[in-house]
Amino acid sequence: MKKICPILLFFSQLLFAQTTQMLFRALDAHTLEPLKEINIQLSDSLFAVQPNSYGQVVVNALPLGQYDLSLLSPTHESLILKVEFSDLQLHKNLGTLLFFPAKDVIEDATSLISLSDDELDDDTFDSNNLTGLLQSSKDLFLRTTAFEFSVAFFRTRGLDSSFGKLLLNNIEMNKLLDGRPQWSNWGGLNDILRNSNLQLYQRPSVSHFGGLIGTTNISTRATNFRQGGRLTYSFSDRSYNQRILASYATGLNPNNWAFVAAVGGRWGLEGFQEGTFYDAQSFFLSADKILNARHSFNLTLMFTPNRRGKSSPHTQEVYDLKGTHYNAYWGYQEGTKRNARVKRVSEPIVMASHYWKPTEKTSIQTSLSYQFGEIGNTRIDYSGGGQPRPYLLPKTTKPPAFKH
Repeated sequence: MKKICPILLFFSQLLFAQTTQMLFRALDAHTLEPLKEINIQLSDSLFAVQPNSYGQVVVNALPLGQYDLSLLSPTHESLILKVEFSDLQLHKNLGTLLFFPAKDVIEDATSLISLSDDELDDDTFDSNNLTGLLQSSKDLFLRTTAFEFSVAFFRTRGLDSSFGKLLLNNIEMNKLLDGRPQWSNWGGLNDILRNSNLQLYQRPSVSHFGGLIGTTNISTRATNFRQGGRLTYSFSDRSYNQRILASYATGLNPNNWAFVAAVGGRWGLEGFQEGTFYDAQSFFLSADKILNARHSFNLTLMFTPNRRGKSSPHTQEVYDLKGTHYNAYWGYQEGTKRNARVKRVSEPIVMASHYWKPTEKTSIQTSLSYQFGEIGNTRIDYSGGGQPRPYLLPKTTKPPAFKH
C-alpha cells in the first residue's frame, strides 16, 4: 500500500493538471450588453451556461483535441468556433464574442461603408458630410447614393454632418467651432474602430438623444476586442499609395486586465492628382480594468498626426484642357515639387471612463476627455491680389472703356 498510494496520487495530480478551461465574454453586437444565456453544443452534447453580469463565461473540462464548438443563444445568431486543446495548451481565452440579434432591424444595424481618405479630408466639396452616408448599411437607397455619388454630390435629407452626432465611448466628438466631427483625429485606425452602434435620423440611441440625420457611437473599450493580432497592408491610387496597420488585443486576462494597441501609417509621394503628397501616422492604446461585476475603468489614448497636400477644384472646361490629374496648387521651387496648400492635423485625444452598474437595469458612465493640439493650413499670399488662374476670373469682367 505504501508503494501504491504515491502512484495513485501522481496519476490524480496528472489528471487534475490536464483539466481544460475556456473563457470568453458574450455581448450583443449592437448594444454591447451582456447576454443572459448561452448554450454550448459539442457533438451530440448540449448544455447551458449562465454568463455573469459582465457577460463572462467560463467552461471547464472540455475534451482534448481540435473540434468545432457551437455557441447558441435563444435571441441571437449562433457562432461556430474552431477550438483546439492539447497538453501544451489547456487554457484558452477567446476574448469578447459579439452575437448579432436573430431578427435584424435595419434602423439598428451596425455597419461600415468604405470611404477613401481624400473624401474624408478634402475641403473642396464640403466632404465633412459623412455621418449620413456612414449609416447607409442596409438601406438600399442610402447605400446606392453613398456608392454612386459619394459625399461630394449627395446629402442625406439635404443636411451636412453637423446635424449628425459622432461619439467615441459615448463622448460627443463634433467640434464646437462648426459642429462637424474631424475624422482625421482617428484616421488610419480602421481595424480598431469597427465596434460601432448606429441609429438613423431622430431615433434616440443608448448613448445620445440623437441627431437629425442619426447618431454613431464607436466603442474603443479593450474588453470588446477578441484576443489576437492583425496586420493590414494596402495599396491605393487615391490620396495615399501605401497603408499599414498592426494591432493586437490581449483579451480579458485572469487579472481582469485587457489591452489593445495599434500602430499604423499612410504614405504617398504623390496621389492621383499632381503635387498631392500624404504623410500620416496612427497610434492607439486602450486599457480596461474590471474591478468587479459592477465597476470597471477604461483609458484610451489616440494620436493620429497627418500632413497632406490639397488638390484644387476645377470646372469641366479645365478638366477637358488639362486632364483629371491637373492640380493648380503645386509648382517647382529650386527644382523640388512643392504644394502651396498643405493641411496639418495634430490633435491627441485622451479619454478616461468609469462604468458603474448599480442594478441590472441601470448603468452609469462617468467620463473625462481631453483633446489638444493644432490644425493648420498653408497657402501663398498674393499681397491682396487675386490668384493668377484664368478660370477664377469673374465672367462679368468688362473691358476698359476708351475715350475718343
